[in-house]
Amino acid sequence: MRNILFTLFLLNIVSLSYARITDAPDTLSKNDTVRLKEVVVKAPALKTVMEVDGNLTTVRGTELSKLATTFEVMKFIPGLIVSGESVEVAGVGGPVIYIDRRKVTDMNDIRNLSPDRIKTIKVIDNPGARYGGDVRAVILITTFRRPGEGLAVSDRMTLSYRDYLNPSNLLSLNFRSGNLDIFASLDYSHSHTKRSTTVATELFTPTSSILSENSVASRSRSDRGEGKIGFNFSPDNKHFFGAYYQGSFMKSRWQTGNSLFRNYEDGYLTSAAYYEGIRHTRSPYHRINAFYSGKWGTWDCDINFDFIHRNSKGDEQELYRYTDNSTSPYSANDEKRDRFFAGKIDLTHKIGGGTLYLGTEVTNTDILSEFLNHEMIIPANTTRMNESNIGVYAEYSRKFGIVSVFGGLRYEYTWAKYRETVGEGNKVRRDYHELIPSLSVRVPWDKVTLRLSYSRMYNKPIYAWLTNSISYVNPNLYEAGNMYLKPAYFNFVNLSCQYRWLMLSLRYGYITGKVTSASVPYPDDPKVIFSYKINSPHPLTQLSAVATVTPGFIGRIYYPQLSAMIFPQYYKIDFCGKPMRFKNPMGRINFNNLLKFSESFNATLNFSWSSAGDVESGHHNGNWQLDLGITKSFGAHWTLQLNADDIFNTARTLKATSYTSQEITRGEWIFTRRDIRLSVTYRFNVRKSRYRDASAGEAEMERL
Repeated sequence: MRNILFTLFLLNIVSLSYARITDAPDTLSKNDTVRLKEVVVKAPALKTVMEVDGNLTTVRGTELSKLATTFEVMKFIPGLIVSGESVEVAGVGGPVIYIDRRKVTDMNDIRNLSPDRIKTIKVIDNPGARYGGDVRAVILITTFRRPGEGLAVSDRMTLSYRDYLNPSNLLSLNFRSGNLDIFASLDYSHSHTKRSTTVATELFTPTSSILSENSVASRSRSDRGEGKIGFNFSPDNKHFFGAYYQGSFMKSRWQTGNSLFRNYEDGYLTSAAYYEGIRHTRSPYHRINAFYSGKWGTWDCDINFDFIHRNSKGDEQELYRYTDNSTSPYSANDEKRDRFFAGKIDLTHKIGGGTLYLGTEVTNTDILSEFLNHEMIIPANTTRMNESNIGVYAEYSRKFGIVSVFGGLRYEYTWAKYRETVGEGNKVRRDYHELIPSLSVRVPWDKVTLRLSYSRMYNKPIYAWLTNSISYVNPNLYEAGNMYLKPAYFNFVNLSCQYRWLMLSLRYGYITGKVTSASVPYPDDPKVIFSYKINSPHPLTQLSAVATVTPGFIGRIYYPQLSAMIFPQYYKIDFCGKPMRFKNPMGRINFNNLLKFSESFNATLNFSWSSAGDVESGHHNGNWQLDLGITKSFGAHWTLQLNADDIFNTARTLKATSYTSQEITRGEWIFTRRDIRLSVTYRFNVRKSRYRDASAGEAEMERL
């Protein structure tokens, strides 16, 4: 471990030293080459520019465009943290991703996007009114279209090993004739994993304590198939329209074996049992999307519609064998039907020396959930949720001399009905009126660019939490949501600075009504711990500081990027009648390295480390991992890629301890993150489809 850290540290010091040597005053406008004792150091112009609404990185024409996948490219974009196919904006969280104004709801859109088609990637860490109150970060990927007629084929076959062999294949077709595109894709993936989990939950009451220990060894496997077909047509260069249908089906199996739970009361063992179980789920999914994009005089217009229908079913069976030789079965069935509709209109107009953005968005979500426990250990329940939302926004962007200003206001009205049959039955009717302002100011000064931004957001609870339906964890631990939850509210202030190849970002967040957990003894059995969701009575203060160094290519073959991050916070809860504070910061270091051996052969070596620290009302352990990737292209059609994530399997164990007002939960999760993947990609006459929709209702899709 020490040798690895020392080697990576030396590489970074050398790269930064070379970058300083070649950093002439006109570095931002041209490439400089300096010969120093037979060593050629080339520091190309910085490709990331701080704009008034985000940081824009140019990919086209750079070495990043020669990487194998878009996920590999995003690892080198300042402000992004990428692990496998998980993308996060540093200090903010998970983003909404758009490709050519189309919201990504299917990861195949990113998997199938070749890096040499990417023009720019913009990271917005403080989105404005255009994206809705629930959206905390946005990534905009812009591509460029290559000319070409006829049939285009792209096929990517991947074989990975993580405990088991897991194959997948993605085939994409596109036929172009004149202004008409017809496209289709077929995707299949198989996943087989295993993990070990140990969780101890202890509840303190005024008179006693209850401890539930649960050790689970599990395996899961799933098969997923998806098909997509659609068209788009442009009668001229001012109008575009199209539609597609997407259908998928997933079948999963989750199995536990040789698992153990123990229950204690005031330190004395009251019950213990070995158990095994199995759960099957089936999830068909249907989606229809249609769009229109056009120019009417001085107005640009985008119209989008989305319709989603999903029906998922699950059944599970468990058998508990107690130490007194008695047995207890548990079996249940559940079914959930989702229907979602969204429509969105965006207008853009040049006026008063700036740009005006206007728009409206309408969504409707209808969910019906049914649950039945055959042994009647926990009550059956039927839940019906119907929620509608309408939002209107206005944004304006203008430059005053060297100062750029971007501001907006969004109004949202939500009306919701929740109904449950559990117990005596509950009905909730709720209306929300929300104003969401945002403002950003950018000021360049010599070689320094500053940006100060503010935004207010709110976050509605996910639908899985808006129910009193009880989930069975083990005979002594039940969980539920809360149909009376309210939204959480966020206020964020960002200060960003760019100086040549150095970028700094400071972020302050003040959050009220954060959804957290509470626990009490179960009313029908005081020996059972009952955990449910509540809105926190205490505010959460979050801070983050992120520094990213991207000096460019060193010696024409080496491209490093170093990011250092720290995430302080302040949060307080009332634990057993006494205040408990969580203020230990977490740190993180990402050191990504690209090595270019030839025009068709490159390698990446990426290191990440995170410290222990507090996250909301919990303490997490730290870990580190090292990833290696090798990419080789053969001619214009074939690409071979070999990846090894978490080479030393150092990130396989996660530990966390969390607290509620009366409960401590200590958990350890062990699962293999080391993943070895071999991918073979074939492309023939590939060009980008001209499909230009931008999905409506992205926040509602995330809540589903």
